Amino acid sequence: MLLAIPITGDALTTRFGHCESYLFVTIDLEAKKILKSNTAVAPPHAPDHLPDWIVKQGANTLIAPVVPDRFRALLEFHGLTVIEHTEPAIPMDLAQAFVDGKLDQKTDS
Repeated sequence: MLLAIPITGDALTTRFGHCESYLFVTIDLEAKKILKSNTAVAPPHAPDHLPDWIVKQGANTLIAPVVPDRFRALLEFHGLTVIEHTEPAIPMDLAQAFVDGKLDQKTDS
C-alpha cells in the first residue's frame, strides 16, 4: 500500500491544498513495516486535479490536516482513504503510527 502525506519542509503541512510536496510511503501491511519512501513536488494548486494526481502516484491512503467535507468526498470518489491528523507531526512518524494501527481511519487529533 502507498500512503500520501502532504508536507511543507520536513513536517505535515498546515495547509493541505498549498503544500510544497508529498511524501509517498510504501508499506507492507502484512509485515507491518515501511519499505521505502520518496518525495514528489506537489502539482500547482488545482483542487479538482489533486485527487487524480495522488492516485496516479499509486497512493490509496492520504494522511492530511483538516480536509473540508466537499473535498473529502472528491478524494474518496477517487478511491482514497482519508485520515485527518490535525497536530504538528513528522511525516515518517505518522507513517509509522499508521503501520502500528495508531491512526483512526476518519480523524485523529
